Amino acid sequence: MEFRLIHEFTQVHKSLREAGDQLANASQLHQDTCVFCRRPIRDDENLIFGQRESSLKHTVHYFCMLLSSQLPQKGQDEEGIKGFLDVDIAKEVRRSQKDKCCYCRKPGANVRCAKASCRRVFHFPCAYENDSIADFNQEAFDVLCGEHARPQVVVPLTKPDGTAECLVCLETIRINPSVSISSDFLVSPCCRQLYEKRCLRGYAKVAGLHHFKCCQCRNVNQFLYACQQNGIFVPNQDAEWERSNEFADHYIPHSVCDVPICLCPNGRQTTDGHPDWEVVRCDDCGKSGTHIKCSDLQDGPMSAYRCQDCECIGNPSVNSSVPASITGVSSATNEHPEIIEVDDDGDDDDDDENDCDADSDVVVVSSTYTAEDIAQRRKADQERLQETYSRFRSIIINRLVESLRKQRHLTAGTSNSLKSVVDRPAAGGSRKRQYL
Repeated sequence: MEFRLIHEFTQVHKSLREAGDQLANASQLHQDTCVFCRRPIRDDENLIFGQRESSLKHTVHYFCMLLSSQLPQKGQDEEGIKGFLDVDIAKEVRRSQKDKCCYCRKPGANVRCAKASCRRVFHFPCAYENDSIADFNQEAFDVLCGEHARPQVVVPLTKPDGTAECLVCLETIRINPSVSISSDFLVSPCCRQLYEKRCLRGYAKVAGLHHFKCCQCRNVNQFLYACQQNGIFVPNQDAEWERSNEFADHYIPHSVCDVPICLCPNGRQTTDGHPDWEVVRCDDCGKSGTHIKCSDLQDGPMSAYRCQDCECIGNPSVNSSVPASITGVSSATNEHPEIIEVDDDGDDDDDDENDCDADSDVVVVSSTYTAEDIAQRRKADQERLQETYSRFRSIIINRLVESLRKQRHLTAGTSNSLKSVVDRPAAGGSRKRQYL
């Protein structure tokens, strides 16, 4: 009898727990669903349908609420959902249940086409998927259905091959002059440059109303109005990079070893413990570092260190090794400006062309490097990199020999064999590993 009662009690407890879980899941689903369009609110759609906004009673897409045809904003900014009161939202939800969306045929259509003669009503996400365009001008907040959306009449400037680049993501887009511009793109009226709307949405969110301007001509008013009329919401806020502590991570010192071959057994991010694994940062850029042991720094933490990138910038042989196809300079000669000092008294009259005023300290002239000079400097740079590779190779072999000797697994013959590897050329005899 007691066993039966315990069994029944266990079953009842299990049923109540399952019912509670279902109720919690239903409540969570309700909280993550827009009360207007009845769609789940997803983070990857925030730029298209607006961010998730919620009060004690309602959860909405911000744009579904903002573009609702008969929803007034009666409260202050801190009341309800950014001034939209819960009472008014509930009233608009009840009203929209009487209208069916012209696209999905489901009730709850709360947005009406802004064309006076058009009677179409729809959910905002359904309208977006059917080429409708929202007008986010501060005086409008309307939506035009796909049939009445204003076509773009401005033709973008194109390259000779008939392509154009989005000025935000720099993606190449082929333009067909006989076909109107797709609703996924925007042509700026100020300078006729092409933009992808998905890029403009991200740019507007980061820049805000106070820093939003054309990337080409820096126009503000004309460019802003065109974007708002074509479905780009520009929030009335300062730029994200102007917020306090936005660059706090820049003050965190670099603590990773960035040399090609790190010798630390605990990994590149090891910075404590043995003094050999303390990270020394580049004296020039500070964004690259090395363990003291990995670069064989003799003065420990006080050693002067320059990373490979800064060495390349400071070494003219590396700069002159850029291919002519990139620099636009012919292969026979390479023009580089050179700064020379001029006597303060100005009595150097040998060169009339470079004569300057007495107040000038320097004058810029040009010097010519031949193809032979470039080839020699490339060869010298390859030899320098090969020497660096050999040095790291020697360090690794020596550490291996030392480790095996400590473990007493190394005989005299094996030790000599390993050390002889250090003096050998790179794999393949005289063939060298190419870095450039």
